[in-house]
Order: sequence, then structure tokens, then C-alpha cells
Amino acid sequence: MLSNRAVNELLTGYASYLFGESNLTHWSNHWMAKGGPFGAITTGSPRITLTGFTIGGNNAAPRYRVQNLYSVKDNFTLSYDAKGAHDLKTGGEFLLEQIYTANCTQCMGVIDARGGPLPANMEQIFPDPFNVDTWNLAAISRITRRYTLGVHKSRREPERVWAYSAFAQDDWHPNEKLTLNLGLRYDLMWDMFQNQQQFLPIMEAGRPQNTRNLQPRVGFAYQWNSMTVIRGGVGKLPTARCCRGRIPASQRPWRWSRSPTTGGPTSRPIRSTVRRRPSSRRRRRRVPRPSRRRISPHGRRATTPAPRRACSWRAAR
Repeated sequence: MLSNRAVNELLTGYASYLFGESNLTHWSNHWMAKGGPFGAITTGSPRITLTGFTIGGNNAAPRYRVQNLYSVKDNFTLSYDAKGAHDLKTGGEFLLEQIYTANCTQCMGVIDARGGPLPANMEQIFPDPFNVDTWNLAAISRITRRYTLGVHKSRREPERVWAYSAFAQDDWHPNEKLTLNLGLRYDLMWDMFQNQQQFLPIMEAGRPQNTRNLQPRVGFAYQWNSMTVIRGGVGKLPTARCCRGRIPASQRPWRWSRSPTTGGPTSRPIRSTVRRRPSSRRRRRRVPRPSRRRISPHGRRATTPAPRRACSWRAAR
């Protein structure tokens, strides 16, 4: 407490979780049993596909995921008089989210053994389903068509997202019955969609950040009588609305579509504009078009937050 009118509050926080997954089968002779980027691996089994029979298993195991969230927040409150009583609140917050995911994809090996009929002595080839050391994989070599193995040099680097926010709010009481609320907030998430990553030719690094997140708000509360309060407000807030305006060709999002000639998937940059509602004549003559979908760095639908105006009115008794 700085004075009888001013209070400052500083908060820090940390949250984290960790999980790991591995297969139930034992395999002491795994090729990374003595160590590797994911440590010593002695669990799992090859994924084997035979004619009419499949031996599965998690294709990405062992896998680990760690998420750390660091936060620092400061709130300042000041009460003063200026044509009525005021309660001014300001503050800011910083968040750092660090996500680390490690998948040993296909490091167990994938065997395509559909080059012939299913062996009749399956019980002798795989005597213990949960102990790969007892499996006679050489017995299916004559029907094996393909073998795939994922070799990992190192683990992935953690993904980091920085988030910043600041706000100012003034509760003004010009008289005993009326309260006016004026507020302004700004949010910024840097590399929200991993803008620094690239996957050519679909996705280029250095994609523009979303920096237009200024949100003004105005509200009021009026004490009509001892049992009735009238409240109202209007504000501007960001929402997910795709492709406002035009952006340079080098930064345009890529969309997947199907070729009208071959029916196969194709990718090409498409000009980003706000879709207009078709005219009545066009609605009557509309022809189904191939579906298109924007791709984001995480495989989700990428959206560009756009301003949205919201109003609310409420009366309570």
C-alpha cells in the first residue's frame, strides 16, 4: 500500500505439466537400448502389417510433452476526486509459454509383410505378444516388402510464445446513482502461430504478427431505485475473422484445394479478401465449389483476429 489512496500489487506465477507415453511391450534389443536422443529405449515393438493381421503400437512412442508457463502481473489502483469520485485501475501482464514435445516417430520400425499369405505358424513366430525379444522376425523376411525406420539426430527445440497485455480503467461516480466506466486494453501475442517457422513451399517464415488488438470499452450503471439497476455498455474486441484486406503475395496464406482435372490435392497461394454475400441471381445459379482450407503452423485453421463491436444492456431488479 503506497498511501490511503494508492495500492500497487505485484504477482508472479508458474505452472507446468509433464507427461510421457510408452508402449507396453518389452524390447531389450531395441537399436537405441543403449541410449539416444530420447534416452535408453527398451519398450515398444515394430509395427507389422501382414495379410489380414496387424501388430500395432504407438507410431510416435516413446513421446514426452512439457509445458511451462511463467507470468508476471502488476496492478495499480488510485482513488481521487475530480467532479466526482474516481477509481483508476491500471496494470500490465507478461506471459511466457514454453512447450516442448518429443516424439520418437517410427523409431520402432515399420514392416510391410504383405508380400504373401499369412503364415500358418503365427504362434511360433510371436510366442509372447508382450516380449519382442521372443519374436522370430526372420521368419517373415520372405514376405516382407518394405521396411521403414525413423532415425532421429536430436530432440526438437522448445516452442515459445510471448504474450503482453496492458489495461487502464476508470470508474467515475459523478453522483450517488450513476457510475461510468471507461476502459482501454491492449493484447499482443508474439509468434502466436509460430510465425518464425517455415515449411516450404506451403508456409514461409516471417509471417506478419497480429498487432491490432486495441480494445476500448464504455459502460454505465444507474441506480434507478433501491431494487432496480440499469446497466449498459459498448466495446470493441478482437474476434476470429479471416483474411481482412489484402496482403503481399509473399505473405499470403496457402490453401489446400482439389484439382478439378485429377481430383488430387493441390496447393497454391490465394488472394485473401473478405467474402461478400452473393447476389440473389448468383445464389440461384450457385454451383458447388471445391472446399478450401487455410493451414496454420500447427495444422489448425489460421485466423486473423479482426475488430468486433459488442453492445450489452441489462436491467436487474
